[in-house]
Amino acid sequence: MSDESKAEEPYGDHKKVAQAQPKQRLVDDAKDREDRVRRDDGSKSDSRRTKGPHKVFDPVTQEDVTVEDASRSDLRLQERYITEQGPVAHSADLKSLFTALPDKSRTNLLYYEHPPADWDRLLLKIRNFLLRYVSVLALATVIYTHFASSRIATTLFLGFVGASGFVAFTRITSSYHDTVWSTEKVRGKAAQESKVPESTEWLNNLVSGVWPIIDPVIFESMSDVLEDILQANVPGIINSVKLVEMSQGTTPIRILSMKPLPDKDLEEITSRQHREDQDEDAQVGAFSNLEVVFCYRAIHDDSSLEAKLRNIRIALQFFVGAKKLVSIPLPIWIEVLGIVGRMRIRIQTVSQAPFVRNVTITLMGLPRVEISAIPMSTYLPNVMNLPLISHYVASCIDAAMGQYVAPKSLTLDIGEMITGDGIKKKLETFGVLIVNINWAKDLPKSDTFGSSDSYVAVEYSKIAKPIYSTRICADDTQPVWHEVAVIPISSAAVKAAERIKLTCYDSDRFSPDDPLGTITINLDYLMRHRGKVQHHEDKLNTPDGKPSNDCGTLCFDVGYYGLRPLDFGRQGTGQDPRIPQELIEKEQALQEEQAETLKKPPILRTPPDPEYLAGLLSVTVVSIVGLHHKASVGRETRRSMKPYEKGTQDEETESQDPAADGASAPSAYCKIAINDELVYKTRNKPYASHPVFNAGCERFIPSWKEGLVQIAVRDSKDREADALLGVVVIRLRDAFENASCSQKFYPIEGGTGSGRMCVGLLFRSVDVKLPRTFAGWNVGTVRLLSDLKVVEPSEGYSLRDFSDVALRLTTASSRKAISKRKSTSSEDAISWSTAVEDPPYRLPIKRRNATALAIEFRKRGSSLRLRSFAIATLWLHQLEDNTETVVRLPIWKTTHIKRVMSSIIEGEKSNVQVEQIAILTFRVSFKSGLGDVHHFSKSAEDVDMMEAWEAAVSEGLRKRKGDFYDHGQNQQPDVSIQSHDKVAKIDDTTVSDRAMGQLPSANGYEDESAGENDSEEEEVSDHGEDETDVQKQRKTQHEGKYKHKVIRSADWMAQSVKTSSHQLKHAFSLHAKEPDVETEI
Repeated sequence: MSDESKAEEPYGDHKKVAQAQPKQRLVDDAKDREDRVRRDDGSKSDSRRTKGPHKVFDPVTQEDVTVEDASRSDLRLQERYITEQGPVAHSADLKSLFTALPDKSRTNLLYYEHPPADWDRLLLKIRNFLLRYVSVLALATVIYTHFASSRIATTLFLGFVGASGFVAFTRITSSYHDTVWSTEKVRGKAAQESKVPESTEWLNNLVSGVWPIIDPVIFESMSDVLEDILQANVPGIINSVKLVEMSQGTTPIRILSMKPLPDKDLEEITSRQHREDQDEDAQVGAFSNLEVVFCYRAIHDDSSLEAKLRNIRIALQFFVGAKKLVSIPLPIWIEVLGIVGRMRIRIQTVSQAPFVRNVTITLMGLPRVEISAIPMSTYLPNVMNLPLISHYVASCIDAAMGQYVAPKSLTLDIGEMITGDGIKKKLETFGVLIVNINWAKDLPKSDTFGSSDSYVAVEYSKIAKPIYSTRICADDTQPVWHEVAVIPISSAAVKAAERIKLTCYDSDRFSPDDPLGTITINLDYLMRHRGKVQHHEDKLNTPDGKPSNDCGTLCFDVGYYGLRPLDFGRQGTGQDPRIPQELIEKEQALQEEQAETLKKPPILRTPPDPEYLAGLLSVTVVSIVGLHHKASVGRETRRSMKPYEKGTQDEETESQDPAADGASAPSAYCKIAINDELVYKTRNKPYASHPVFNAGCERFIPSWKEGLVQIAVRDSKDREADALLGVVVIRLRDAFENASCSQKFYPIEGGTGSGRMCVGLLFRSVDVKLPRTFAGWNVGTVRLLSDLKVVEPSEGYSLRDFSDVALRLTTASSRKAISKRKSTSSEDAISWSTAVEDPPYRLPIKRRNATALAIEFRKRGSSLRLRSFAIATLWLHQLEDNTETVVRLPIWKTTHIKRVMSSIIEGEKSNVQVEQIAILTFRVSFKSGLGDVHHFSKSAEDVDMMEAWEAAVSEGLRKRKGDFYDHGQNQQPDVSIQSHDKVAKIDDTTVSDRAMGQLPSANGYEDESAGENDSEEEEVSDHGEDETDVQKQRKTQHEGKYKHKVIRSADWMAQSVKTSSHQLKHAFSLHAKEPDVETEI
C-alpha cells in the first residue's frame, strides 16, 4: 500500500457529535451519568450535578446554547421562571425591545405598547398613488374636451371622475389601516427577537382539563425506560425491581411561560440532518421552535390516601435477598413532590393530516425533581431521608431524564402515534461493514517459549468491546485466518465519530491477553466508498496507537455496503396468505380492506428482494398477553401453529387468564436466538402476567429465506433452575412472504406456561450478493456419510504407511476417535468405516465459519502412545448447508499438528513445514441447526438452548432431522472440493469464494436450497433413548417427580456444579475475547 493511499485519510480523528440513544443503549449511559447526577439530601450540596452554566449544542435551534441544571432552590423560589404580576408602564421605545433583556413583570405581549407607525412610508405611498390618479384624470379631461358636445361623453366623464374618487378614497383608507396594523406585527417580531416569555394560563386551563383523563398507557414507554435504569443500578442486596404502577394523578403540570425561538437557515439544517439521519423526508415541511418553562407541585390538602392519589406517583416493588436463593418483596410508594425545568420543542408541520409529523424535545439542563419514598407497610418507617432508597430512586430518575438533556433529544413521530399501528418500520442500522481478516506476519513473540497464540478482535475504538473475534492460531507468529466479520453500522456510531479498530492479541491462560498491535479505520472514509472492497496490508501500530515497525503486519479487506431500496414493483396487499378465506365475511369488506392497504407504508406491502438474501434483521419482543403457568388453570389442548394476527382474540386464553399480577404470576424473561445463536436476553419482569418488554436487537443474517428465530420464555425461580414457560419459533421465509415488516401474536408452546407473544420483525436487504458457502448457519452438525479413504500416495510414500493407523476427528468443540480395527485395505486405497448409523461420527459445531474438521492419523511410537504424524483439514466454510459434498483433501505430514489445525496452509504465507503424502476423500454434509449431538456442552447458556430446542421439536415446531431438510427435494448435483498437488495452490479452493473482492460481483444463489439426497433420518431413537426423551420432557414440563420443588432444587444444585466446573475449565484454557450476549440492562 502506497504512502499516498495511507494518507488519504482512512485513519484520523473526528469531532464527536452527541445524539439521543435508543432504548437498549440507555442503560450504559445511565450508569456513566449516575455518579454525576446523584444528589445528597439534608445539608449536603448538589456537587455531583453539573456545576454552573455550560455550553452545549441545541438540537432545536441548531445552535450552541448555555444551559444549567435546575438547583434545589428552584423548587422553593422559582425567581428564574415565575414572573411578577401587576400593571406596569408601557415603553414607547421600540429599540428597548431588541436590546434589553425581557422585563420579569412583562409576561404578555399586550403589556408592550405599539411602536410608532411608519407615516413617512404611508405619505410616500399616497403621493405616488395621487400622481398616477391626477395623470389619468388629466388624460380623461383632454379626451372629454374633444368630445364635449356629446351627451354620452359627458356622462362617461362624470362617471369616471366619481369612480376614480371612490377608488382613491378606498386605497388611501386601506393603506392607512395597513400601516396601523403593521405596528402589531412589528411589536410581535420585536418581542420574538428579544425573547419575551408569555404566560399561558389559557393553556394551563386546557391542560388541567385534559390531564386527569389522559390514558396512563401513554407513559408505558417512559416507565419501561425508568424500570430498566432502576434494574441496572440496583444495590447488591436487591435482586430485582418491578415498577408496578406509574400514574400522572389529577394534579396537572403547569406551564410557567412559553416563547418562540428563531430558526436557522432551513437549507443548512436540511443538508446537515440529511447527512446525520439518512432520513429522506425528515425535513419536509415547516418548523416552529418554542421554549417552555414548566413546573409541578404536589397538593397536600390532607394526609388521606385520596389526597395522595391526586399527585404523580410511582409504585415500586423491590425484591431483597440473595440471588437464586431468597427474594423478599418490599413495596415502596414514590410520590413526586415537585418538578421544575426548561425545555425546547421543535415542531414539524406537513400538509397531510394530522399536519404534524416529528416533534423534537430537548431539556435545557437537568430538571430538578423532589420525591418522597414511603414503604407501603405500617411496620416500616418513612425512608425518604435514607440514602439507600431516596438517593437510589432520585439518581435513577435523573439518569432517565438525562437522556434527553441537550445536546441529546427525544423525537416523537406524532403522525405515527396518532394514526400508526406501533409497528417498527425503520432500522437503527443502515449498513454493514464486511471485514475479511486474511493473515498476519512477523508478530511479536510474546510467549515464554518464543511464539504467540494470536487472534484478531474487531471493535469500536471508543466502546472498546469486541464485536467479533477470530479463532486462536496456536503457537504461530504468521497466522492465516481468512475469516469474515460482518459488523452492522448504526447511526449512533456514525454520529459519535466511532472508528473500527482491529487489534491483534496474544491469548494467555493465566493472565489478561496481551495486545500485540492495532489498526484503526474511520467509518466515514469507508462509507464514502460504498460498495468498494479496499485491500489493506498495513503495519500494526503499538497498542497505544503509535506507529511501529516491530508489531508485525496485518492483511485484511474491508468494504461498506448500505441498505437496498425497496422493490416497489413487488408491492402487494401485505396480507398474510395463511388467513382462511372463511374469515372474509363479504366481498365488499374485502374491497374496502384492499383500498385501505393502499394507505399502508410500502414496507408493509413489499416483500424482501429474492435476489438479495443477505441483510439486517430486527427482532423485537413487544409484550406477552395472558402469561400464566398451565398448572394454575388446568391443562390446555395443543394450540394451532398458525400465528395470531394482531388484535385477534383467543377465547381459551381470555377465559383462563389470571388477569391480575400476583405471587403466582411468572417472572418472565426472554432469550432470542437467530439461527440457533443466542443474541439477546431481556430483563426479568417480576410477577407479571402481561409483561411489556419492547426490547430486541438487530443482527446481520446471510439469508432471510433460510433464517429462523427462536424465542424462549423462562420463569426466574429461586432455588431451582429457571423454568421454560415455552418457545416461539418463526421461519423468516413465512414471516416475510408478503411484507418486509410484520408484528403478530404467536402462541407460546412446549413449556410449563401458556400465553401469546407479540413479536415484531423487520428485514432490509443489504446491497451485496454473497456466495452460497457464506449463507450457512454457524451452528450445526458435521456428518460423515461415507468411509474415509486414503488414495493416491505421493512419491516416496505408499499405502502401507497408513496401515495400523487410527484416526481422530477433531473440531473446536468436540473430538471423536476411529479405531484402527475399522480400517480395510485394497490395492488402491485404505478405508476406515464410518457407518451412517454410527452416532459417534456426527460432530457438533458452534462456530462453523471459524472451525476446521481435522482428521489426524495416529500411530503408536516407541512410548506405545498414539501420536499424530499426519493431518488433513477441511475448513467448514467451504461446505454448503444441507448438501452432500465429496471432498478430496491433502494429507500433510508435519510435526506442527496444532498449527495446521488452527491456521490455513497457504504456501509462503504460512511458516509451517508440511509435506503432502496422500489424498483423503470422503462424503460429508453440514446439517444446519442444533441436533441431539449438541448435548456435549456444559455451559448454562448451551444447556438452556438445548432445552428450548427439544421443547420446540416435541411440539412439532422444529424438525429433528433439520429445519430446512425439505428444501432438498430438488437436489442439485454434488459439489466436490478437490485437492491440489502443491501447497501454494491450496488457496484456490480454500478462500476463492471468501475473497472480499468477489463479494459485490458474486452470483446470487437460487431460490431452491440444496439438500440431502440420503434417505436416512437423524438418529432414530431406540427404546432406551425414548425413555431418556420422555424423562427430559417431564423435566421441562415439571411432571412426574419434577413437580416437587425439592427434586428440582436438587437437580439445580447438581447442574450448578457441572456449570461451575465448566466455567473453571474454560477460565484456564486459551480463549479469545468474545462479544457478550446483548442484554436489555
